[in-house]
Amino acid sequence: MFCMVRDTISRFRDIILKLAILSASMILLYPIYKLVLSSIIFSYAVYPSKRYIRSVVKSNNLATLLTSVLWISVLIYFIVFLINLGLGAVTDLYSVSQSPEVSALFSNAQSFLENNAVGSTLIAQIDIRAFLSVVGNYLSRLLVSIPGVILQVFAIIIFSFYFLRDGGDFIELGIKQMGKSNEGSLREALKKLDNVFRSIIYGYLLSAVVIGLLVLAVLLILNVPQAFVLALVATIFSVIPLFGPAIPSIVAIIYFFYTGAYVKAGFMIIVWFGLTFVDDLVRMFVSRRGIKKEYKLHPLLFIFGIIAGPSLFGPIGIVVGPMIFGALTVLLDVTNGSK
Repeated sequence: MFCMVRDTISRFRDIILKLAILSASMILLYPIYKLVLSSIIFSYAVYPSKRYIRSVVKSNNLATLLTSVLWISVLIYFIVFLINLGLGAVTDLYSVSQSPEVSALFSNAQSFLENNAVGSTLIAQIDIRAFLSVVGNYLSRLLVSIPGVILQVFAIIIFSFYFLRDGGDFIELGIKQMGKSNEGSLREALKKLDNVFRSIIYGYLLSAVVIGLLVLAVLLILNVPQAFVLALVATIFSVIPLFGPAIPSIVAIIYFFYTGAYVKAGFMIIVWFGLTFVDDLVRMFVSRRGIKKEYKLHPLLFIFGIIAGPSLFGPIGIVVGPMIFGALTVLLDVTNGSK
């Protein structure tokens, strides 16, 4: 009897100690949890390429370094590309605003407001100095935050390197802490979780990014206005099969018919069917990479995750949100299976 009581106390003591350590770790990591989540997701997403490089380069450290440099370079290039697109859009907008037609439009609007009682009251209430002060304060805060952003990016790079190199060891350590009696069921749950996460990252996100980039390239070649915005719409709606390429294609076709560019409109119709075919090819490729249908997250849950995730986790929530829904589906599956 005494031995049973002692074993029970010892078991509860170990559980309480582990919970205390886990709680202390969560408290310490809370200020940087977004950086940690970003690093974990980045490491998980690029791990297949690290595994391939590791088959060529036997050193784990070297394979991790090469993988990190490769994908960080790709991300930097993509960010610079987006910045250039944004600057180009701002430049175009400024050029349009300086055109005689727009200047005449603003002059007519100002004359109308000045001759109208309500309009003159609104103009009197506009404080240009206050507006410029708000803009100046925003720009100053933006400049002050640049060193912090650089520090966060540097931290993400370091975290990602170690998660990519030692992630498997971290998982094994966590499994051992749960006890041998739970090891089998825990490994099975992690396997299902891995399949769901792969279906999210490589199934939905990869397909959406490929379609978005193809749409962007085609629209830029054809000089369609707001090509970046339309490509972004295609990327978002690509979670619904065949729906992503349709929206920008229809908008571009309408634009070409409106401007009288009938040849480009016909070419865009052909491109639309081509993008639909590519969409099918990408999804077929993903399905052949070992992602079974039962592990695919429902598109509606994926959209819920994209919408809810950023409000809780910031920009990285676009990925974290769907992954949380995926983890919940695995938890429900494991719970039902254990009954």
